[in-house]
Amino acid sequence: MIATQINIGGNHAQSKQITTANRWFADTTTDFKLGGNWLYFVRSLHEFDQFTNLDYRGTASLGSGYRFFNEENRKLIIRYGPGVTEEIFHSPRLVRTSPDLFGEVETKWLIGPRIVFEEKATFHPNITNFGMLRILNTTGFLIPLDNQKRWNLKVGFRYEYNGRPNANREPSDFATNVNIVYSRN
Repeated sequence: MIATQINIGGNHAQSKQITTANRWFADTTTDFKLGGNWLYFVRSLHEFDQFTNLDYRGTASLGSGYRFFNEENRKLIIRYGPGVTEEIFHSPRLVRTSPDLFGEVETKWLIGPRIVFEEKATFHPNITNFGMLRILNTTGFLIPLDNQKRWNLKVGFRYEYNGRPNANREPSDFATNVNIVYSRN
C-alpha cells in the first residue's frame, strides 16, 4: 500500500499597499507499507518566507515509521530517519547545506460527530550542530463542508522554531490560520 500526502499553501497579506506576510510552501510525504504496522517513507519540503529573509529552504528525508493507528477516524504515525537541508537567506546572504535527523508525529482524531483534530509535529536537529534545531508544529480542527468529507474548513495554529535564524530575525514564529482543505480518500 502506498499513501501520499501533498500540502501546498501560502500566506500573502497587504495592509495599505504594504506587504505584511509572504510565505509559501510545498510538502509531500509518501508512505510505503511494510509488514504489520511498519512503513518506510520519502519526504520533501520546499519553503519561501520573505519576512525571515528565507529565499529557499529545501529538505529531503527518508526513513522508517510505525502506525499505531491508521483508521478513517483516528491516526497516530511516527516517522524518523536521516535528511538533508539546503537554506538560502538574504540580508545578509547565507547559503548552508546541513545533514539532519528527522522525526515526526502525525495525529488525526475524531473528537465529535463532525469535528476532527489534526496535528503534525516535525523535528529537524542538525547532526553537526544541535543548536540548529528546527521545529514545525501545525494543529487544527477540520469541519467537513460536504457529506463525503472531501472539503473541510480547517481552523488552526502554526508554530515554527529555527535555532539558527538569519541575522536580526527571531527564532520563533506563531500564526493562526483558516484554510479550505481538500482530501481525496
